[in-house]
Amino acid sequence: MTDRIFEAMDNRQVALLCLLDMSKCFDVIPHDRLITKLKQYNVDVRWFESYLSEHYQQVVINAADGGRMLSQPLLNPIGTYQGSALGPLLYTIYAADMPLYLHADVTHDRCLVQYADDVQIAVFGRPRDSDALVNSLERNLAALSLWFRKNGMKVNANKTQLIVLGTCQNLRLMPQIQVEFMGAMVVGSRTVKNLGVVFDQNMTFSAHVDDVVRRCTGLLCGLSHSSHSLPRDTLQTIVQALVVSTLRYCISVYGVCGITQMARLQKMFHFGARVISGRRKYDHISEVLKDLNWLTVGNMHQYHSLTLLKQILFAGQPESLYSSLVTRGDIHHRVTRQADRLDRPVIRTDSGRRRFLFSAATAYNALPQSLRDMGPRRFRPELREYLLTKQSGTEND
Repeated sequence: MTDRIFEAMDNRQVALLCLLDMSKCFDVIPHDRLITKLKQYNVDVRWFESYLSEHYQQVVINAADGGRMLSQPLLNPIGTYQGSALGPLLYTIYAADMPLYLHADVTHDRCLVQYADDVQIAVFGRPRDSDALVNSLERNLAALSLWFRKNGMKVNANKTQLIVLGTCQNLRLMPQIQVEFMGAMVVGSRTVKNLGVVFDQNMTFSAHVDDVVRRCTGLLCGLSHSSHSLPRDTLQTIVQALVVSTLRYCISVYGVCGITQMARLQKMFHFGARVISGRRKYDHISEVLKDLNWLTVGNMHQYHSLTLLKQILFAGQPESLYSSLVTRGDIHHRVTRQADRLDRPVIRTDSGRRRFLFSAATAYNALPQSLRDMGPRRFRPELREYLLTKQSGTEND
């Protein structure tokens, strides 16, 4: 979705992004309708019928005399048992026909993204066509609400979020946007949280960095007060688990936030290194960082972007990105020394440079030939060693 948004911004368009709040969708799928859909996909359903049948539920309550009361067993004909290995897969199959309900619109592009029970839809167009964009989004939301009703899904319209995304110049041309969805008016917000990443209207991710820095600072301040009573190995494990993992989460998405925000994130690495080593605020920590074998925040962004790109090239999924990744050999139909290098999309502005297909392809083309030839399993550790070596050389310079 983010690549498509940056592409729209590069084309001087805006995006109306709506994030739907679905309630307990794993728990309300009717088994009979799920079996019917599996049959439509030519799946032998005998095993699934056995897996889904004969599930009962009971309720335990505390009685007045201090004992416990158990209700009679009740047959449960709905739900894909969230937490099971098959639950998300069965839900994905069940919701696979959702895009078929969307309206075909030759005037405005639209994009539907489903990630388990998270559903979001965006429409793209010129700022001057704001009324038409709202109408297009409302038509598609009405089509989705029809799918939800037919398939027994529950959607909380009052918790659904809306945001208008674009450059500062284009957003100045936009009025206050609101759309009608299932009888409720959804008003545009300045920021929304999308799968744990905070989107702001200009896609600078400054609000997300604020959130990450706030959480990491609180954790590290708490650890610094108790660092004297914890071994260094334990401190390192805690910092890795609570702080580095927070910084690493979705960094391939928000890592295009810019130099200023990246510097703020790097300070969190320095703070973590000081907590682990016991160094004071103004002590040098270059050797500590080297000893911890941590990538800088910039190299961490590059590492996760390149490993994701390699996985897309290897698996061919998601199709929306894989279909846009073509090599120069595919274009020119001849074998050259640069035939395996990826062709980058044509860009016009800085927003285009922040596209995953542009920034990741640029970094991929700069890798040594030996790295580009590796499969995904070897690529990960070798890329990390390459970035650490390159990082060490830069520090020595």
